[in-house]
Amino acid sequence: MNDYKSNIASNDYAVTVSILESLNDAILICNTKADIQYANRSALKLFRTDFNSLHKQNLLKLISDNGDNGEEFNQLNKGDFKTRIKPFLFDFTFKVNNDSVDTRIGFNPILNTSNVIEFVIVTITNTTFENLITKENEQSRYVSITKENLNRFSDSLVSLVHEISQPLLALNLKIDLITKKYANTDKQLSKEIDELKNYSQRITDVVDLARSYSQSAETNDFKQLVLNDILETISKNLNYEFQKNNVKVHLSIPNEDIYCLAKTDLLIDSFTKVLNNILSYNEFDSQKELKIKLTKENSNIASIIFDNNFMNQDSNFYDNCFNFTNINKGSGSISFPLAKEIIEGFGGTITARKKPQGSIFSINLPQYVSNERQQLLNLMDIHNSSD
Repeated sequence: MNDYKSNIASNDYAVTVSILESLNDAILICNTKADIQYANRSALKLFRTDFNSLHKQNLLKLISDNGDNGEEFNQLNKGDFKTRIKPFLFDFTFKVNNDSVDTRIGFNPILNTSNVIEFVIVTITNTTFENLITKENEQSRYVSITKENLNRFSDSLVSLVHEISQPLLALNLKIDLITKKYANTDKQLSKEIDELKNYSQRITDVVDLARSYSQSAETNDFKQLVLNDILETISKNLNYEFQKNNVKVHLSIPNEDIYCLAKTDLLIDSFTKVLNNILSYNEFDSQKELKIKLTKENSNIASIIFDNNFMNQDSNFYDNCFNFTNINKGSGSISFPLAKEIIEGFGGTITARKKPQGSIFSINLPQYVSNERQQLLNLMDIHNSSD
């Protein structure tokens, strides 16, 4: 009978170990001093070591060098496991060979019949793959929204072009008829006709610009762009304009490449339009300075700043310069609203504000993190090959 019980115990142990070794989560069994007594295969993989290196090491010392990680960890990290009877689960980041690993840690004490902790089972789920999946979904969602916004923008521009083209053509024909009939007989009328032609040509230029944008927006050739290169290209393209307007430019670009997903020609053109509008302000006699700065606002946002000391419009201008309605009132430029439409089409934002001396134009764009995408694909390959 004792042999039978012994066989059952042996079989249960073998089955338990087999189950623990097959789990994707890291499983560590510790004594009440937090010393590791058992670690499954996933735990060895997580800590990038072998069993002998982990055995009898203090788990808290392995994961406690990352500062404050919440009340649960502070509760856990008291030197041992003797008094923490209640199970809990918390998210936590620690370092393995100087690499940060996002995890979800479960604390599960096993009590004896006297309600005293005998040992503790700690489960550690590596959520890095999960987080990358989330980021990939967010990136896909951003791409979808970007295409949708640009398609909507394209449709709006096509409608605008169709609405304006016919009456504009009729207006130009009417001006030509008036010119042939009256221009030679009245010099004052001739000047006014020339003025009408000038206004008509400006409208024609806007329509052609809108047509060009609509055709460009209809294509789907989104590319992974390096914003560092985009700003350097723009600075070179506008070098003559900077010199002509006596503007001293300070270009601040990080060594690390910052990516976004966009269309090269539209992005360069939108930035250029904003800068040209800033440069067109001439009512400033001192040394003009323009700071162009690229930074990472956080892990998801690329920030571009156009900071100048010479564009001094009233506050109302900065509140309305990106609105098409302001153009209709004859108090603004078409370039600002078009730039805003393009930047928002790529999922970004643009704002402007007045300084005591000058103004700041801020552009934010979602970052496109190519190395995380590649890391995700690699993890998916690993995950699929292990199934």
